[in-house]
Amino acid sequence: MRARNVRLSGAIAASLLAAGCGTEFTGDPDVPIASPDVNVEVNVEGPAVDVIQETTVDQVVVNGEDGDQVVICHIPPGHPETASTITVNPSALVAHLNHGDSLGACECASDADCDDARFCNGYEVCLAGACEPGDNPCDEGEECDETADACVECRENADCDDGLFCNGAESCVAGVCEDGVEPCDLFCDENNDLCIECLSDSDCGEGVTCADGECTASGCTSDADCDDELFCNGAEACSVNGECVTSTDPCAGTDTPFCIEAESTCVECVTDSDCAVDEECNCSVCIALPICPSGWIHNSASNHCYRLTAPLLTWHQAEEEAVAAGAHLVTINDASENEWVLNTFWYIGGATDEMPLLWIGFTDQFTEGHFEWIGEVVDPGDGWDGGWWEEGNPTSTSYTNWHSADDNTGLQDYVQMFTLHESPLTPGVWADMETDDHETSGVIERPSNW
Repeated sequence: MRARNVRLSGAIAASLLAAGCGTEFTGDPDVPIASPDVNVEVNVEGPAVDVIQETTVDQVVVNGEDGDQVVICHIPPGHPETASTITVNPSALVAHLNHGDSLGACECASDADCDDARFCNGYEVCLAGACEPGDNPCDEGEECDETADACVECRENADCDDGLFCNGAESCVAGVCEDGVEPCDLFCDENNDLCIECLSDSDCGEGVTCADGECTASGCTSDADCDDELFCNGAEACSVNGECVTSTDPCAGTDTPFCIEAESTCVECVTDSDCAVDEECNCSVCIALPICPSGWIHNSASNHCYRLTAPLLTWHQAEEEAVAAGAHLVTINDASENEWVLNTFWYIGGATDEMPLLWIGFTDQFTEGHFEWIGEVVDPGDGWDGGWWEEGNPTSTSYTNWHSADDNTGLQDYVQMFTLHESPLTPGVWADMETDDHETSGVIERPSNW
């Protein structure tokens, strides 16, 4: 049993005594128990003692219609969120205290009663009629800005300092850390937090050495004193006057004009652009590119590459295969090219006795009677515009080789070259055909070294 001296009105003291429940009163025997403001000792068993010993009861007594009443914070068991301030008869006080109620009015009825209007100490809540403090609203590593009611990266510049000198002083701007500006114009010494003039002799001029971060002039006695240990600026030398003399690029003016510092060597090329247009840079050496890829035949006169399409194709099918290869059906510019195409392709399977013809790129499909080369009309891709052959090539009508019996009229819009003697035709002459009536190979062409 624990005891606590409290100041009770006589009526309440009498009521507590009448309630029993392990309560005992001791005090001045000459003072009537019913008199007001009696100093008595209240001995209460159970949870009530922890409440009564903290409170002066006559401070929570009110006069009601039924006599003195005691103000308590009533906390319904299992529902602390519904705590409320009530008054009870003194005879019921101990029972209320023992099941968890508290003397005096509830501190709060809702969370709003507990709000101290401060952001950085968190959100206070009302729990069982009493205010509970909130938690820090910011995550680890964040700073709380009470003025802005926000969690921020920083509140002052010191919050952003990374402890490094050479990357400059960080600053806090609107709650966000901003990187600093490098403080040094030349070199920075992080170990000593200093801006310096040099890190090594190579940072200084000829005949000057780096000492304690400063370039200091000094004379030389041998070439070794002047050596900056770099290959591509040549070998430095010490003059008779004790001054270091610079040299020049050891590769300049040679067949290997490019200097590779990491390997201390001179090479012919570094990239393809260092070589001729028909060469590529391979292992620092310019090597010739293949003029035409496998399966194509090079014509040195036109410097173009040619090959046959698959057999038994219409004119349109042959052109589709050409475009897929970045080419077109052949454009024949003159008699010598016509002869070269004939002699190159008639005997390797492009034409047969049954179909002694080869599709070429001449057509009047766009304007009847106006023949033109498909390679000068349609862009095959790869960024070539219409007429992707070199400037100055003949136009559509510069060269033709029609056979004498062909009137080039009607619905026959696609041109073939005859490859065999068939009276009255001779090899190499042209005739226009209806594409769906003839299926044979075509000759396709495009520039070399693409």
